[in-house]
Amino acid sequence: MNGFKKLFIGLIILSLLVLPLIGVSSQERLDLWVDYVSFQYQPDTIKSYVEIYYALNRAQLDFYPQSGSYLASVLAMDLLIQDLEGDTVESRKWEVATTIGTAEEKNINYRIIDVLGTTLKPGNYFLKFSVQDLNSKKEGISEINLNVPDFSAKGLMLSQIELAYNIEPETLTTKFTKGARKIMPNPSDLFTQRGQMLYFYAEAYNLAFRNGLGDNYSLSFDVLDENGEKLKEFGTQVLEKPGTSAVIMSGINISTLARGNYKLRITTEDHLTGEKVQSIKDFKIWREERLPEELSFEFLVNEDQAQKVKSEISYIATRAELKMWDQLNLEGKRNFFEEFWKKRDPDPLTPENEAKIEHYRRWNYANSKFSRYQGSDDGWQTDMGRTYIKYGHPDDTERHPHSLDSKPWEKWHYDEIEESLTHSRQSGVIFIFVDEDGFGVYRLIHSTAVGEIQNLRWYDSIKSESDFDR
Repeated sequence: MNGFKKLFIGLIILSLLVLPLIGVSSQERLDLWVDYVSFQYQPDTIKSYVEIYYALNRAQLDFYPQSGSYLASVLAMDLLIQDLEGDTVESRKWEVATTIGTAEEKNINYRIIDVLGTTLKPGNYFLKFSVQDLNSKKEGISEINLNVPDFSAKGLMLSQIELAYNIEPETLTTKFTKGARKIMPNPSDLFTQRGQMLYFYAEAYNLAFRNGLGDNYSLSFDVLDENGEKLKEFGTQVLEKPGTSAVIMSGINISTLARGNYKLRITTEDHLTGEKVQSIKDFKIWREERLPEELSFEFLVNEDQAQKVKSEISYIATRAELKMWDQLNLEGKRNFFEEFWKKRDPDPLTPENEAKIEHYRRWNYANSKFSRYQGSDDGWQTDMGRTYIKYGHPDDTERHPHSLDSKPWEKWHYDEIEESLTHSRQSGVIFIFVDEDGFGVYRLIHSTAVGEIQNLRWYDSIKSESDFDR
C-alpha cells in the first residue's frame, strides 16, 4: 500500500475503546457496525487494498468465569464477499475471545473494534458480515456494498476516506498504525456532540514530483449537507510534496453542526500540473441537548469540589467575583455558584441555562482536545484550552505542520468575539500558537485581542532551528 503499511490479511487482536453508545439495543440482537476503505496496493496494481472495520458493543455480550480471575466471551465470526454475479470472491470463518477482569466491567461503555485486510480487483461487491456470541447465541449481521476504485490509472488520485474517533502519535507498529500515527477507526460513521472532533485519514497518489520549483500541493476540507451543498469550509493547507504520494491525516471540529447527515469532502490540487481531485465520505451527527445533572450547584459538598469549581469558572469570572469566592464558606459558595449562573443566563424564561451548557461544553472539549497527555484533564490549563473556553470555537483555523522553515503552528481567527463580563466585543481577532518542543502542546505567542499577549514580531518565534542556522 505504497509503503505506508504492510499488507495484513485476516483477523488480528481486538481493541477496546471507551465510547458513548447510542440508542436502545434489542436483547436478541447484537449491534454490529461495519465499514471499509480502499487504498492503492503497490505489489499488485491490478488490485486495490481494502481494509474492513467492525465494532461491537461489549455490554451486549455474555461472559462466563474461566480458570483464573477473569471472564470470557467467545465470538464466532463469518465474512462473505461476493461479486455482482453472486460468485464468492472471499469467505472466512473464525472464532475470537474477549475477556474482562470483573463482571462490573461489562457495564462500562466499550466498543470492541478490529480491522481485517484483503485485496480485491476494482469493482462493486456485496459484503455480509455476521457475528454470534457462542455463550448467549445472540447474533449480529451487517450487509454493505463495497465500491473498490481502480488506483492503477495515471494522474492525481485520492484514496477513499477512513473516518476515525482519534488520531495520536504511535511509536509501535500496530494494526491501527499508519504514518507513525495510531488511527482508531469509526465503523459506524456516527459522531456525537460529546466527541467534538471528526478525524480522518486518506492518501494521495501520483503527485508530479521533480524535487524543485512547483513541488507543492494543497489540501482543503469541507463539510457538505446530505444534498451535497457546501455548509462549512475548514481552510486550505499548502504543503511540500514528500514524493509521488502523500498521507493525509487531520480532523475537523463538528461541535457547531446540528444533528443530521453530512458529507466530508477532501480536495487536493497538484500545483505543478494543476490537477485537482476530490474524495467524499458520508457521516452522521448525533446530539443530546440536555443539561448534565453534575452542573447543578447542589453538587458542591466539600472544599475539594469547591476548588474544582473555581478552576472551571476562573476564565469567565471577574476579579471581584473570584476574590469574593475565596472569602465565602461552603454554603456561601453554593449560593454564589447559583447566582453566578443566573446572572449569565441569556434567557431566564427557559428551563436550561444556555450559557452554562455552552461553558461546560467548551470546558470538556478543551480537556479532551488540548490536554498534555492522553488520559489527563489538564487541557484547560493550556493556552489553547484557555482561549477556547474564554472565546469559544474559532471561525477559521490555519494549521501549519512542521516544515524546514517553521515549527508547527496554528492561527485561530474570530470574526467576532461577543461581549462578556470579562472582555469587550471585538472583531477580526487572531491568536497565534506555536508548538515549540514538538510534543503537541501549543503556546500562545501573539494575539490582537484586548488584554492578550501581543508580539508584532511573532513570525520570528515560529522559525525552525534549521532556519536560524542558515
